[in-house]
Amino acid sequence: MNSTLCSIIIPYYNVPEELVNKCLSSIINQNWGETLYEVIFINDGSIIPISETTKQLFAKISHFTLIEQKNQGLSSARNVGIRVSKGKYIFFMDPDDYWFDFSVDQLFPFLNYKKYDIVKYLSQHIFNPTSHTHTPKVSTKVMSFNSGCEYLAENNIIKGACTYCFRRDFLIQANIYMPNGIIHEDEYFLTQAFFFAKEIVLTNIPLYAYIKRDGSITSIKTPQQWHKSLNDFFQTLKLTADYKDLPQNTITHEQALNNRMSYLICDYIFNIFNSTLSKCDKQKHLLCLQEIGYYPLPTLSNNLKYNLLKLFSLSYSTMLVWAKTISFINKLRPQNQNY
Repeated sequence: MNSTLCSIIIPYYNVPEELVNKCLSSIINQNWGETLYEVIFINDGSIIPISETTKQLFAKISHFTLIEQKNQGLSSARNVGIRVSKGKYIFFMDPDDYWFDFSVDQLFPFLNYKKYDIVKYLSQHIFNPTSHTHTPKVSTKVMSFNSGCEYLAENNIIKGACTYCFRRDFLIQANIYMPNGIIHEDEYFLTQAFFFAKEIVLTNIPLYAYIKRDGSITSIKTPQQWHKSLNDFFQTLKLTADYKDLPQNTITHEQALNNRMSYLICDYIFNIFNSTLSKCDKQKHLLCLQEIGYYPLPTLSNNLKYNLLKLFSLSYSTMLVWAKTISFINKLRPQNQNY
């Protein structure tokens, strides 16, 4: 009988040695006790070879799997990890991030207690990865929901897939995988997971340190990268909009879909107006929403940000004002805020 509790899936592509080693060390140094865990490390055709010091860390992990493949992208690597994993719960981790010291064991009661499909924990932005960052101190709070749709009907999905762990059998049985070939794969993966999840629990246990650095996959600079990002984000919107045709459509499901779409549309339009693209290109991306029936913006939910956007959506210039206002508000937030 398999007694592995946690499978940690790490895709690797062109990440500096010191960050990869910090990532692996943060896993090894957790208080695992008698809990069995495994690390699945997928080398996705990295140009930077795996260093000898990194291989020495591999040897310290009792249940370790190294998978070598041609470069196929983050989604493909994570999907390979899902398929070969053996743990009850799956954690996603990027090799340039790390876990806070002695944190994962605080999640064990939730992973062992019952069959939660999704368990959330806190992440924090780190802007100086070379410094030692202590685990944030918080008082434990827990919120549980009878379904992911119940949560989505009133709330947004916070952060990416690395801020949640997922019951493996739930992902496999519901056929939930990352969409291949697109950026923003987390957005649709999490949408799927929450729409089909039965029971979920949200904790404020701090675990994940998300390093902000230049040169990462989310650092967008060129017009070509902006077009790719926005086109892929629109594909996420299209895939999510299709959830209105699911046979198990209920009032809660409809509310969840409308609320989820309101947040995604806000992010999509915000990214359009904060891109370096020309006004003409921005308008072309904006009008893509007509294709799926979401422009002009419909009434969707009680999401304040979306409803303000709807008021400002009468013209290009007023939407630009909305985007600049949201950008200013975001800059006022603490940079190392917990999520």
